[in-house]
Amino acid sequence: TNSSGTLMPGGTFTYTLPTLNHGTTRTTLKIWFTESHAPDTYTVTQVATVDGLTPISRTASFTVVPSHLQNQGLGGTITAVPALVEGGDSFLLQSPLTNTGNIDLTNLEVTQVIIPDSYGAVPIWSQAQTLTLPQGITQSLADVSISSNNLMNGDFQLILQVSVDGGSPITAAIGHVTVQDTIVPITIDNWSGIGWQTTPITVNLTASDNYSGVAETRYTVGPNNYTGTLIALVDDGIYPVSYRSVDVAGNLENAHTLTIFLDQTAPVVSHDATFDGQLIDYEPTITFSATDNLSGIAATWYQVNEGTQVEGTSLS
Repeated sequence: TNSSGTLMPGGTFTYTLPTLNHGTTRTTLKIWFTESHAPDTYTVTQVATVDGLTPISRTASFTVVPSHLQNQGLGGTITAVPALVEGGDSFLLQSPLTNTGNIDLTNLEVTQVIIPDSYGAVPIWSQAQTLTLPQGITQSLADVSISSNNLMNGDFQLILQVSVDGGSPITAAIGHVTVQDTIVPITIDNWSGIGWQTTPITVNLTASDNYSGVAETRYTVGPNNYTGTLIALVDDGIYPVSYRSVDVAGNLENAHTLTIFLDQTAPVVSHDATFDGQLIDYEPTITFSATDNLSGIAATWYQVNEGTQVEGTSLS
């Protein structure tokens, strides 16, 4: 009978036993299949009648549980080692799973999932495997090495899902991992000039970042700020230059500096001779004066007729 006292269809069995001698035991066996019966607590009543004497009765009970309850007690953990990962590094995904239920699981599909810890996010990585897990046994899935280059800067949920015999997956465990980018980008220049330059100058900047990527490169020329990777100088001047980059995560590089000297204008030389183009009858002395508005005078040369160039500022 069920818990309401209703006799189950086909639930009555009658046996006639031969002589049961004093001090002996006889066992009767009847198989009753539970598949077609609702989950409930059932009572079995055994009534024995001998030669019209007062019947002797005994009872026992058993419970039919829903099939999915047979899988309860399955649990585990999913952990990232380390749980705080520097961008570009890897972490290990570890997932032990324990069957504390009441039956062996022979077709258990286990899926590890990584999903951004934000509303409406979709999984960005998953891996599934099928295994057999006897009751009372803990089994660790093989460690999986995950590169943070496959993720992004931020927090992520680690989800361990299980499905039995092709049923709907349930979540057995949730973990967390955080990927952070604290390393600044690196910017270099191709400038190799030394001292004063006499032609227009171009400097190329190249930036790199190991994880989140370069957001932009910034540079200054004197008091002026610019964004880009090409520095072009066309006018004479002394140019203090600084440059640095910032990555997508917001890490700002320390500034690099250099000074570029550009002077494309030749100096001007004058003399103090007052007899230019005249015939004179004495030995003159001529003094040369050179001026330059930027880089300054390095040397002054003079030449008489087709003779050799001589360095100096006075001719006698």
